[in-house]
Amino acid sequence: MLLDDLWDLCEKMNADVVMMWEHMSCKALTGMHGMFEEQGRARGIHVMWVSHDLCDPRVFTRQAIRDQVNNYMRTVMREEPLDPSLENIPDNEAY
Repeated sequence: MLLDDLWDLCEKMNADVVMMWEHMSCKALTGMHGMFEEQGRARGIHVMWVSHDLCDPRVFTRQAIRDQVNNYMRTVMREEPLDPSLENIPDNEAY
């Protein structure tokens, strides 16, 4: 099962945080969202959901994705960046 495989991998890698990509145009895992959260909490593993849209990168820009990760790290993990200047990166020449 998908969840069992995830937790097995976390155990093998000694991971305490899992980043889940939530594609806005696909609702395939919507019903399992709560199961990831509940089982992660029971195992002491943080589950960070990051929204994106593969079909239209204008919906969630690269900066918007970085902002979601930065916000999670600040609010949930209570961490601050070692170099705050790296939080905003110009993406105008990114491919």
